[in-house]
This record gives sequence, structure tokens and C-alpha cells, in this order.
Amino acid sequence: MSHDIDFAFQQMLQRVSKADFFSQTGRGNDLAFYIYDYAPSAELKVREHTTKFIEAINSRLGRTALEVDVLNLMVETLRNYGFLERAYDMQKQMSQEDFFNELNGVLGPDRIAEYIQEKVRQAEKKPDMVIITGIGKSYPIARAHGILNNLHSRLDEMPVILFYPGTYDKASLSLFNEFKENNYYRAFKMLD
Repeated sequence: MSHDIDFAFQQMLQRVSKADFFSQTGRGNDLAFYIYDYAPSAELKVREHTTKFIEAINSRLGRTALEVDVLNLMVETLRNYGFLERAYDMQKQMSQEDFFNELNGVLGPDRIAEYIQEKVRQAEKKPDMVIITGIGKSYPIARAHGILNNLHSRLDEMPVILFYPGTYDKASLSLFNEFKENNYYRAFKMLD
């Protein structure tokens, strides 16, 4: 994770330029799920590079990458359910635990995975890959391991890259290098 962000995105673009990256499974017939972990302090630089990265995939590589920002997805979902303003009010009146429990029916990890799958289905052009961003912004409501676990059965035909502000050591995730999530070992590191 100590690598320079500019160099990291160059490496990632080289990696996705290879035809075998878009095969349906990763090494050992595992799903092609990847995590790009980076220093949380680099978040703004990563966001800038993400836009350029997706543009390069879509234009230079002739592939289609769909970005799904988890926080934007959550806000859009609450708005679509007519629940956004009510959620703001509930957050002021409830304990954090009660508030999160209330939102879980609409924004639980299985539902977020379902909404991501729906974004893929509704895309103007069928994407070749999905890039998930916004995990840090959506904490503590959304958790990376829960979303990825629920995406396994939904997006098994294309690579998924989760951009993660923290550390992934191939066995567990640590958001912001401070909050350890449940163990997750089914994704490959995008950069070793």
C-alpha cells in the first residue's frame, strides 16, 4: 500500500488490459473479485484517478466499466423509497444502533448487492466489469465484506474491483486501518 497512487493506477490499467482479466473466474476457479486497498489519506487522489481509470477502460480498451459508489447508491435507494428525509429525522432521534437496525431492511448488505446487480442490469451497455467505490463514505452502514459476500452469487460473470480505503491482507479487511471487519479471503489483491 506504500506505492504511489499514480503508479498504482498505471499498474491496474496494465492488469485490466490483459484479456485473461475478463475471464469469468480468477485463479483456481475463484470468482474474479479484486480489492484495491490504499492509504485512507489518499482518498481524494484515488477519486480523481478512478474517473480517469474508468475513462481509459471505456475508451482505450474498448471495454465497459461501471462504477457504483455505495454511498450514492444508498442515498438514491432511500430517495426512491421516499425514505430519505425520514431517515434524516430518524438519525437525529434514535440511537446509532437503532437507526442502523431500522435501515438494515432497505440498506443491508444483501439489499445493497441486489441494487448493484440491478445497476448492472439497467446499464445502457452491458458492463464488462464493476468498480465499487464509496465504501469509506458509507461506513458504518455499509461494510465491504458483507457486500462482497452477497455479490458472489449475483455478479459471477464479470470482474469486480472494490476500492478500499484501508488494508486488505488477503484474509481480513481493516477500514481506514482502524476498524477491523469480519474476515474476508475470497478476493484477490488488485496489486501485490
